[in-house]
Amino acid sequence: MPDIELPLGIFGENFTTTGLREDEVNIGDRFHIGTVKLMVTKIQKPLILHLGENDEFVSPTAQASIQQGMKDNPLVTIYRYEGVSHGFNRVGSSAYRQEAAELAHDRTLAFLKQHLGSGVKV
Repeated sequence: MPDIELPLGIFGENFTTTGLREDEVNIGDRFHIGTVKLMVTKIQKPLILHLGENDEFVSPTAQASIQQGMKDNPLVTIYRYEGVSHGFNRVGSSAYRQEAAELAHDRTLAFLKQHLGSGVKV
């Protein structure tokens, strides 16, 4: 794809890394993957985060930093779920917690309807 012009958002929508923790990435950080160069920038679209209090991948310190850093950003909605760990909404997982999962699901649907409009079907 070297000669193909891609519109914004076509690359990185679901970009996943291994071994890179949220508490190690900061705005302005740059990453080089092959010939692709990425830079962490400001949040430009509505974002919802569901944080499990006992998430083993996002430490309490990192969660506090995320919440503090995002508290004044009107594009960011953060929910924290007490007593649950990473994957609390994944059915079949040992971490699954139905009450928290259903609440997260309902909040996500409301968020999507708010930001995408009434065309969101459930």
